[in-house]
Amino acid sequence: MRKSSFSYDGRFLEVRAASSNGDWSICVFEHGSLATWAVYTVADEIASDASGRGLDVVGDLMNTAEGDFIKWSDFLKNAPSQ
Repeated sequence: MRKSSFSYDGRFLEVRAASSNGDWSICVFEHGSLATWAVYTVADEIASDASGRGLDVVGDLMNTAEGDFIKWSDFLKNAPSQ
């Protein structure tokens, strides 16, 4: 399992990547619970092939998950009320 912590708007969050059944799944957590329903996945075979070429696909997806969480949180915070 790989983990990366970040904070946003006074919240302390964690991106976790876990390998299971031949796939990596990446999610954002807050206090041990999912902070969003978005799940990013990549096949272990693709991640391994990319690693052999010097790429960190799992790490890149972890960064994407964090960035998307922040973008969507900003969007929802600034969305007009109905």
